[in-house]
Amino acid sequence: MPSPKEHLLKAIELQPDFANAHHQLALILLKEGDKEGATHHLGKVLQDNPAHTESRLRLGILQAELGQLTEAQQNFEALLEEDPRDGHAHYRLGLLSLDRGNSHDATYHLEKAAFIDPDNSDIHYRLGLLHDGPEDFAKARSCLETAVDFDNSHVAARFELGRLLRLGRRFDSVGNLVGGGFDSEAQECFEQAIRLDPNHALAHEELAYLLVKSGDNKTAGQSFKKAIQHDSSLISSYLGLAHLQDANSSLTTCSDALAKDSGNPEVHLHMAQRCIELEKIPDARDHFQHAADNAATRILALREESATFAVQDLFIKARRLEDVANNLSHQRAEALYQLGLLAIWDKEEAKALQYLENALTANTQHSGAHFQVALLQHADGEQQTAIESLRKSIEIEIMNPEGHFLLAELLRAKGDEEMARNHYLITLDLEPKHPKAKICLESLAG
Repeated sequence: MPSPKEHLLKAIELQPDFANAHHQLALILLKEGDKEGATHHLGKVLQDNPAHTESRLRLGILQAELGQLTEAQQNFEALLEEDPRDGHAHYRLGLLSLDRGNSHDATYHLEKAAFIDPDNSDIHYRLGLLHDGPEDFAKARSCLETAVDFDNSHVAARFELGRLLRLGRRFDSVGNLVGGGFDSEAQECFEQAIRLDPNHALAHEELAYLLVKSGDNKTAGQSFKKAIQHDSSLISSYLGLAHLQDANSSLTTCSDALAKDSGNPEVHLHMAQRCIELEKIPDARDHFQHAADNAATRILALREESATFAVQDLFIKARRLEDVANNLSHQRAEALYQLGLLAIWDKEEAKALQYLENALTANTQHSGAHFQVALLQHADGEQQTAIESLRKSIEIEIMNPEGHFLLAELLRAKGDEEMARNHYLITLDLEPKHPKAKICLESLAG
């Protein structure tokens, strides 16, 4: 007996413009996973019956999934021309705009969709993701809470709500950027996400961060291990676990991470720091160098990809890649800074200065690198440049008593006693028992 698919193929053979047969066949092909075949037959429907809205919607969805974004957009916009209150079309255009990195259009269409179809939890979830800046914290929270209110089993919305609350990045009433403050609510979100999906690796990891903050390192370690169990490529969980372990166990965990991502700069950086603890200086130097070199390679690749997305007007994707690249720049700077410290220890001042200057190229806000450069300049008799480097250092890290003390000494030697006195006082304010600052201040007064 012929199957429904065979019947439809025969019907189309007899009547090629049989729109309903093309539509039904497309649905069958979709169930079979043949997206290209379904796209072909939905196109045939619209060729003969442009007003067939269900086929146009399905065709647009398929085209978006297949990466045919321009064609998908045209179909969704055609639906809105027919009916400006088509919530499905607004929703799909919102998702399409998100995929293309156009946050403005995505917000517009998703807010329209939410007004037309307020019970659709996924619309509120997507709007919550769009409002990702600290200035939109309350709006993002409201959207994500609405999503879980309408669909208690929406795991992704519950997880993102938990992450939003754990970070708590927002501006307070006087405009200061603050974070945290919602740990219990965040923990409840992660625990509920795990109950709904026990294999949710990121939820286990986020829960672990909260447990570390509360001082429950044992349970946190178990959560990190569960995250790794459910997603062995989750490098951040290996690092989270490694931070809780003793040096030797930490190195074993990091070796497992490198088996998944051999060039990961953050893993090499952590291994180097643990090697320092174990006084394995050659190994530490090797890991710092790997961290610096691998970070440089990845930064270049990320920025090239980000630039490509930006040219294509995919600004959300471009910005996120740039954020990753900037984070890697900070890791590279730290690795180079540590290599500089090791070179200072080995009394290789010229090499140390090169490392430190490269660190500052990677991250101009690295206070420690500015401070060490100042010490080298001071030792080399370059007092004015040392003063400039110290000022940069304490501008970034104002709570560094040694920075203020050395700056006071250099300013005094230069004859600027008033500014020297100021920095001696700041030194004592930060460290009242500073062994030299009080004596220097008294001798200046005398």
